[in-house]
Amino acid sequence: MNIELPVEPPGKWVSTAFGATSRGRCRKTNEDSFLCHSEQGIWLVADGVGGNAGGKIASQLVCDELPALLLSGTTLRGAIAQIHARVKLAAQLNGGQLGMATTVVIARQHEDVMELCWVGDSRAYVYNEHSLKRLTRDHSLVQRLQDMGLGSLSETCAAVVKNVLTKCVGSLNIDILNAESVSIRLAASEKLLLCSDGLTNELKDSEIWHIISQAVNTETAIEQLLSAANQRGGKDNITAILIDAPRVC
Repeated sequence: MNIELPVEPPGKWVSTAFGATSRGRCRKTNEDSFLCHSEQGIWLVADGVGGNAGGKIASQLVCDELPALLLSGTTLRGAIAQIHARVKLAAQLNGGQLGMATTVVIARQHEDVMELCWVGDSRAYVYNEHSLKRLTRDHSLVQRLQDMGLGSLSETCAAVVKNVLTKCVGSLNIDILNAESVSIRLAASEKLLLCSDGLTNELKDSEIWHIISQAVNTETAIEQLLSAANQRGGKDNITAILIDAPRVC
């Protein structure tokens, strides 16, 4: 007699993560926003620009509205293009401020694949036991000058161009926003780091790698990264999310 055994349902790919933000030591407000939806496989960091309350409105709008677009089936690049139009519209309405904008770096999990999309100078890195590898290229004037072989600037010139973005969500000079994207698979021991420039302006990549490598867990790593950036000066808002490699549960 043949006995048909029940088939085990396929496991679900999940990732755990921890994120945090700090106002820093010099800014009066925190214009950064972040989102950790590990259950839905969506994580993002948005660094608002525009001063006063405008940057916060823009970055929070991204966090509030991007997930619904993605869960409805919109692609990452398509969702960012739609949010770009919404931020521009919100800037003209009550509660918004003309010129407000935001960077964004977002990760979306599809089983064991992480899809990344970004605009501006918020970054994504892959951490492993040997190195910290940057996955994103800044949309900034500094990056453009470096690409042209003009990376060695005087201190005065560097200070002027340091925070100038060539592309961001809500930019009045861009009608249709084209974000960049990349997809990766993480090894079991690797982690994905998303962060605003408040972290990378204060800490070298080697210092970020060392802090993560010495931390007892993901939460401690994020807390120590923000603490180290504040100790170094904390001149800007600081936000970071650390995501573990997907695993089957």
